[in-house]
Amino acid sequence: MNIIFDLGGVLIKFPGIKKLLEWMEVKTEEETFKEKWLLSQAVIKFETGKIEENEFAENIIKEFKFQVSKEKLLKEFSNFIEGPYKGVDKLIYKLSKIHDLGILSNTNKIHWKIFKRKFKFINLIKYKFLSFEIGEIKPDEKIYKFVIEKLKCKPEEIIYFDDNIINVNAAEKIGIKSYKVNGFIDLNKKINELFF
Repeated sequence: MNIIFDLGGVLIKFPGIKKLLEWMEVKTEEETFKEKWLLSQAVIKFETGKIEENEFAENIIKEFKFQVSKEKLLKEFSNFIEGPYKGVDKLIYKLSKIHDLGILSNTNKIHWKIFKRKFKFINLIKYKFLSFEIGEIKPDEKIYKFVIEKLKCKPEEIIYFDDNIINVNAAEKIGIKSYKVNGFIDLNKKINELFF
C-alpha cells in the first residue's frame, strides 16, 4: 500500500494561517480563507514554480488586501513553519518499515528548503510530490494522476491524508482512498484504525 500525506496541517504545524488572517483588511473564517488561498492565482503560480517570490508577494498582497509590506510578508512567510507535530518522526519511521510513503504538497522553494533542512522524517519518505517541481497543484486532478502514474499503481492502492476537504474530494473523485484529518492526533487515530 502507498500512503501519501499532505505536509502542512497533517505532519507539520503551519501556524502561518493565523498570521495571514491577521493581515486581512476584512476578517474571514479560517476554513473560508483556506479555500480562497487554495484557489488564489498568485498562490497557484508560486506553488507551481511559475513566478518568483517577489511577484508572489506583490500579487498576494493585492489579491487578499493584506495590510503588510512585501518585505515583511516574505520575511514572515519563511517563518510560517513551526515544526512537525509531536509523534510524527516515530509514526513515519514505523510506517516506512511496512509501506511506501509519499508526500503530496502544495509548496514552494522557500518552504521546501526549510522542510529538508529541519525535519528528519522527510528522509524516511520515499516519494516527494511537490507542486513547485511538478508544475501542478492540488486540487487539480492532474496532480493526482501524476502521482498514480509515478507510483505505477491503481488509484485504490493509495491512501491519502490531507487537512483540506477540497483536496480530499478531488483525490476521491479519481479513486484514491482519501481522508480529511486535522493535525497529528486525528491522523494518528485514522492510521491506527486502518493499519494497526
